[in-house]
Amino acid sequence: MLFGPGRLWQARCFHPARRGPSPAPLAAYRRGEPGLPGGRFVIASPGSPNTFNPLYATNSASDAVVRLLFSSLITMDMATQQPGPGLAESWSVAPDQKTWTFKLRRGVRWSDGQPLTAADVLFTWNEIMYRPEFNQLTFDLFRIGGRNFALTKVDDFTVQVVTPEVFAPFIEFFGGAPILPEHTLAAAVKEKVFPLAYGMKTPPDRIIGCGPYRLKEFRPGQSALLERNPEYWVTDRQGRRLPYFDEIMFTVHGGPGGETAAFLEAKSDVCETMRPQHYAQFQRAAASGRFQLVELGVGAERDFLWFNQNTGTNAAGKPIVNPARLKWFRNRKFRQAVSCAIDRDRLVREAYDGRAQPTYGFISTENQKWNNPNTPRYSFDLARARALLTEIGLQDRNGDGVLEDADGTPVEILFYSNTGNPSGKRQPS
Repeated sequence: MLFGPGRLWQARCFHPARRGPSPAPLAAYRRGEPGLPGGRFVIASPGSPNTFNPLYATNSASDAVVRLLFSSLITMDMATQQPGPGLAESWSVAPDQKTWTFKLRRGVRWSDGQPLTAADVLFTWNEIMYRPEFNQLTFDLFRIGGRNFALTKVDDFTVQVVTPEVFAPFIEFFGGAPILPEHTLAAAVKEKVFPLAYGMKTPPDRIIGCGPYRLKEFRPGQSALLERNPEYWVTDRQGRRLPYFDEIMFTVHGGPGGETAAFLEAKSDVCETMRPQHYAQFQRAAASGRFQLVELGVGAERDFLWFNQNTGTNAAGKPIVNPARLKWFRNRKFRQAVSCAIDRDRLVREAYDGRAQPTYGFISTENQKWNNPNTPRYSFDLARARALLTEIGLQDRNGDGVLEDADGTPVEILFYSNTGNPSGKRQPS
């Protein structure tokens, strides 16, 4: 059950003196006007990376770096929201819609000069992604009915994948996973220490990837410096090897609003995540010509909440979720009542300064492929919320102002949220 206002506007700011093209194009060649090579691009980060292993890059600082160190079979064109070539130059699917064939791009090399082949793709999936002791986060995303996708090597540059059943988001999910090098990680997998691979103590030249950059220097808590990967195969329309920037520097500016302050003080070249309450400040500063403020339109991000409906037990055999609460959470009318109790329009006004739009499902309206415009809407209606709760036996039975279920259990729910989120703190209860 997911509710909350989706982001309506995204904004990106560039200091003109050091502005340049996107550092991460992933295609045979990059469309658009050619850029100017050279220079260092500085990005302020709210924290320091805690790993360079893509399977464990769960915080934003690690993820931002890892995205530039590795590549996947396909890349998504965020403007058209269509998949395009990546490490695979092409792919096809059989009439059964379950048998996929990927043709890898010949001549691609890892950042240490070793060739990338189908063996690396099979290694990534069979030895890492499908090992639950290594992949604890996305293991079940790539299984259907308890069965893995079956990968086979047709030849050194051809991989066939067969899914147990038709899997609609196959290209985005499977094709978007980072591919890892067998020649450098096989030993860590064999010794079952893969979670420690590409960690904070790994020398930069031992972190091998196939993305546009490679790690040059890392200072924990201070900065991560990336340099151009000389083996990166992508070119612009003039045949010039990408990326354009010689270096990408992630500098740590911790604390709420650290990235904002760093940009306004000209200590970084871009501010990609702007909180709504800072928009007017950026707009005034941009008007002076200090930088460009670019409206990107509706964002794919969304704030939401969900109810834990896990029916399992923990290691001690106790229910993961209190049985009384589990009964409420798994009742559709309960979730509909909660939706009716959320004043999305007020959240947009007060928590997001009007720079958001209400959303009624898990997918942002910006996601043209997967958003369902016909998702039922349970808009703000307290009377309807009370009526729905009454229908399922949740009433104030003793006049104390608190609802109880038929067994007399008070309807009390504990909400968990992330810290350091100013918009979250501003949301009315």
